[in-house]
Amino acid sequence: MLPFDYIEWLLEHGADPLQPIQTQAIGNGQSSDTDVAERTCAHAVTFAIGATIRLQRWDTEEAGIEYVKGAKALNRRFLHLGLADACTCACSIEGCTLQVYQLKGLLDFRYADSNCLADPAHLSSSVTAYYEHFAATLSPGGHRDTIRFLTFSALGATHTCCFFNLMGCHYKVSPEDIEDVQDEEEAVLERLEQLVLYFEAELFALLKQWPDSPERLAEFWPGCWLPKMQEVLAELNGSDLSKEVKAGAEEAGVVWQESNSSPRVEEIDVYDERIWEHLMKKLDGIAPRK
Repeated sequence: MLPFDYIEWLLEHGADPLQPIQTQAIGNGQSSDTDVAERTCAHAVTFAIGATIRLQRWDTEEAGIEYVKGAKALNRRFLHLGLADACTCACSIEGCTLQVYQLKGLLDFRYADSNCLADPAHLSSSVTAYYEHFAATLSPGGHRDTIRFLTFSALGATHTCCFFNLMGCHYKVSPEDIEDVQDEEEAVLERLEQLVLYFEAELFALLKQWPDSPERLAEFWPGCWLPKMQEVLAELNGSDLSKEVKAGAEEAGVVWQESNSSPRVEEIDVYDERIWEHLMKKLDGIAPRK
């Protein structure tokens, strides 16, 4: 759990949240301090806030209330700074912002397994609880960042973010690999842009409707975002293809199977000697008996 009172004390006594995060890069027999993709101390703090919210590391309800209070205070200090790192990924517009870092901590983003974010129901549940406490600390840009990051993840698109954790490990995707991913997922990324525009219009309409109750924006995620994403994913998975598209696919040799049906399994009589003779011949072909 982050010591918020200590962080506040540091800030009040001249600590610079814009101080770049550095890591020890070792190579060619020499070591040097290297900035990590334009990340700052503010990135690390907001990531840790999100992670602690997810882990809920407090012993009592009172401690939880104090934690949320402290997190809100730091969010008000940091989230409006407009900082972004040097990532190139469609999950954010121009690098991952502090809001995106907090979401990565909240949602347990792991670069090696970015599919951990592909369940829209889990994403909706997590961000709904987050919005109930922290929606008031988000700027309009923070809402946009949240919509884009969650929608990108739910679509199953590939994250090409620079990744780091609080232990200092970091990883950066090469420009060539980023270009390959974006080319392969062009159709998904086009759909992402359409959905982002739709969701932004819906959320900001609610914000205009409830200007003094931003916590009510939590209703947007299970009420609007989740049903729409489930509809889109069903469509992308082929269950809502048009008759023309299905006919064309069938002409190409596609055989459709109901998603709730089980594949046909041929029953085998394990007591039939012919079966065992056949299997033994197969085994002899792989590893002949001496």
